[in-house]
Amino acid sequence: MQNDLAAAVESLRDDLSAMGEDVLYKSGDATVRPPAVRCQPDELVDAATGEVRIAHDDQDFLIAASDLILGGGLHEPIRGDRITTDDGLTYEAYPRDGKRVYETRGPGRLIYLIHTKRISD
Repeated sequence: MQNDLAAAVESLRDDLSAMGEDVLYKSGDATVRPPAVRCQPDELVDAATGEVRIAHDDQDFLIAASDLILGGGLHEPIRGDRITTDDGLTYEAYPRDGKRVYETRGPGRLIYLIHTKRISD
């Protein structure tokens, strides 16, 4: 079972590397350069009006949980963490509509879907 899980994690990391880009992930003073895939956020519904909205500065990132090693241990994304992409854009982890700043995806919940807002051009 342990070998199957390790193989699944390695396969997911390979997929993220092939499909994405290396980003600079920063939490406090700690940084790491994991592979990440940009993806469009799910449609958001304004609770007051019922209108579907997506802000142009909203961006989600898929990052393998095992690639977020900061301060010697695995890191769960928190509000205020920053992701800088190779094109120089910086995004800040931000909860969307009362949710956490991230959700888990994939078998075994091995991938973080991190919700962000662009804070620089």
